[in-house]
Amino acid sequence: DVVCRDQRGEPVAVNSCGVVPTCFPGETDFTVLVKAAEVDQNNLTLDVFSGLTDATGNSLDGNANGLAEGPSLDNYSSSFSTTDQLDLIAPVLISPLEPEQNADLVPVNQRVKGFFSEYLLSGSLNNDTFRVFEAGCGNPTDFPEALSCYPAGGFTTFTKNFEGDLSINNGQPATQVILKTYYPYLNPLTSYNSRLTNGIQDLYQNCFYPSFGPGRGPVPNL
Repeated sequence: DVVCRDQRGEPVAVNSCGVVPTCFPGETDFTVLVKAAEVDQNNLTLDVFSGLTDATGNSLDGNANGLAEGPSLDNYSSSFSTTDQLDLIAPVLISPLEPEQNADLVPVNQRVKGFFSEYLLSGSLNNDTFRVFEAGCGNPTDFPEALSCYPAGGFTTFTKNFEGDLSINNGQPATQVILKTYYPYLNPLTSYNSRLTNGIQDLYQNCFYPSFGPGRGPVPNL
C-alpha cells in the first residue's frame, strides 16, 4: 500500500488520526497468495520458514482436506478489486458503555462493554487504549501510572464482530469491545472509571473520536 493520492497526485486530506492514510491503488484487481510450508512424504513440515504454519509447525491445509500437502496443493489464493472511493469516517460508540455512567451496585466481576459503528482494527484495541481504573486516580486526559489504581488481578481486552443482527447497528457491521477483569476482579465498594482513547482505529485507519457518541455530539464531517 502507498500514501493515498488524488487524481492530481496530491496526498488526500488527513483522516481522523491527523495523518494521510495509506491505500491500495484505486480501481485495480488484486490476488492474494498464501503459501503452505514445504512438507515431506509423511506430511511433516520440512522448513517452517518456507510457508505458513500453525503454532506447532503444521503446514497450512489450504484445500481443507485434512492433510498438510505443502505447495502447490495447499497454497491458498483470494482475489479482490478496489474502487476509487476512500473511507474517512471515524468509528463511534453507538451505545453507552456498560456499566453506564454513575451506575451503582455493579457486581465486581462485571465486564465493561460497548458497541462501535463499524469493524475495528483488533490490534488497536488493547490495554493501552482501553482501561478501567479507580476514580480517584489519574487526571481527565491520561491513564494513571500507579499499578495500585488498577484491578489487582489484571484485565484483558478483546473484540467481537457482528453483522446481520438487526438489534445491533441495524444489521450493519459493528464491533463490540469488552474489558474483562480477573480474580479478585474489581475492588468492592469502589468507584471506577472506564476509558477508551483515540488510539482505537477502524479497519480503514480512522481513529475513534472519544468526544462523539451517545450523549455527546454528532459524528464530525471530515
